[in-house]
Amino acid sequence: MQTFYEIHDKANIGIGQHQQIFDDFFPYMKQNLGYDKPVSVYFLSDTKNSENPLGKTGYYNPAKHSISVYADGRHIKDVLRSVAHELVHHTQNCRGEFEREMDTAPGYALKDGPLWDMEKEAYSLGNQCFRRWEDTYKTKHDLFEWKKKELMLLLTKKFTGTNDKMREIL
Repeated sequence: MQTFYEIHDKANIGIGQHQQIFDDFFPYMKQNLGYDKPVSVYFLSDTKNSENPLGKTGYYNPAKHSISVYADGRHIKDVLRSVAHELVHHTQNCRGEFEREMDTAPGYALKDGPLWDMEKEAYSLGNQCFRRWEDTYKTKHDLFEWKKKELMLLLTKKFTGTNDKMREIL
């Protein structure tokens, strides 16, 4: 099976502690956005950018099929929301929408109608898809925790004859 993403943690956000989330998030996004080329994701550190209230949160490089997201001082949920936005741009690139001359200088969204339409799609679809993934992930993991607790109660009752003590612990 081909992996459709690779992560480069240049910001030391702790990939390992979030691996379960990434393993669920990236396949969900690929399935729902439908992109057909692998993507590289770079988590970047830039202290100066993080101190700027209107600094960059991320960008997409269509030539390299790569996403870069600034992670300094950001919650992982916010970082993933930025990744979701950039994954829509990756999807647009896979559809051939980046195969034209584009001016991405400051204010580009005010000047280039088609580019603004691409941004609107990335904001809308990226946030919607992220929210659906988040709700699905939480529901799945809440159910897993509930099943685990119920199993512990049943096992305790079977082997000790009571589950009152276990209920207090859980």
